[in-house]
Amino acid sequence: MNRLVLALPLLALTAMMDCSAIANESTVTISIQTFSQTALLGMQLATQDRAKDGKISNAVANCVSALKPDSFYSVFEQVLTSEFSTSERNAIDMFLSSVVGEKCAKHGLLQIYTSTGHQLPEPLPKFSSDEMNELVNFGKTTAGQKLLVNKVLQSSSAAGLFNTRINALLVACNEGT
Repeated sequence: MNRLVLALPLLALTAMMDCSAIANESTVTISIQTFSQTALLGMQLATQDRAKDGKISNAVANCVSALKPDSFYSVFEQVLTSEFSTSERNAIDMFLSSVVGEKCAKHGLLQIYTSTGHQLPEPLPKFSSDEMNELVNFGKTTAGQKLLVNKVLQSSSAAGLFNTRINALLVACNEGT
């Protein structure tokens, strides 16, 4: 059971990276929100499937489905701050705040459905040639290179942090049932 669930953050990040893709005590940036939402959705869809297959209880799946959007914030803050400079994090946030970045985030989120064998709730966004150029230009920046080419969010150290967080969430859901 845990192997599929443990791989979900990587699956979520891979989906984000196919399209494209910091918090302090009082501010959560768009990067953290975007990546966390995608990781959480992947975990939720996988646990729903595991419950349907009888591999986990419905109570645990319901608990995971009820997790709040901030469930992965601390992990993404830690990974982003260790892998990207402040200016690179700002560049990622600016990109994700743009029309193209928002489309990429939506594309990555929706890809979680198809990568977990689910129907898309809506069509994938389409990109104009100008939007594709903007995406390519972001990919040429230092932040874009690290995020899209080097895939630092998929490194073994990042995967270890994501897996630890998933395990903690599953333990909490198991204990609460």
